[in-house]
Amino acid sequence: MKIDYLPITEFSDRDWYDAYLIVYNKDIAFHMGVDPKLLANPPSLTEFYDSINGAVKNGTGYGWAVKKGDEYTGHVILDKTTGVWEVGAVLKNPENRHKGTGVRVLMHALKWIFEEQDEEWAIAFTQGRDPKVHEMLIRGGFRPLMKFLIMDKRTWNERWAGRV
Repeated sequence: MKIDYLPITEFSDRDWYDAYLIVYNKDIAFHMGVDPKLLANPPSLTEFYDSINGAVKNGTGYGWAVKKGDEYTGHVILDKTTGVWEVGAVLKNPENRHKGTGVRVLMHALKWIFEEQDEEWAIAFTQGRDPKVHEMLIRGGFRPLMKFLIMDKRTWNERWAGRV
């Protein structure tokens, strides 16, 4: 089935609820490497919505729902609070992992960063339990730098521009 990307600015109430459930799902968080203590006191759905919309309005956040038909299968979120876009993606169901969906989601976000926003850098963190995520980022052109992975616009242009 075809993957669709719904910009965060077009989320329905149901999309916001689905995103909230994914972000604060303990099993998904464990897979992604999130400290379970951070999930002990999640914000309300309204606080979650207000926080993300505030970031979108001030230019430090963006994202898309990943949908297959009407099903919300995950999302990709961009955060620029440090001055460089950090990309993060999560897929809800384990059966959707390791089938190329994550790669397509990541490429969609990187295209927006490098081609639409004309940024020079993007970063990603891989703290999770799944070493395949780290390997996929390296194969895609990210390189390790301290505790995160980084990709520059030159690498994007050489490897992916015009192909995504």
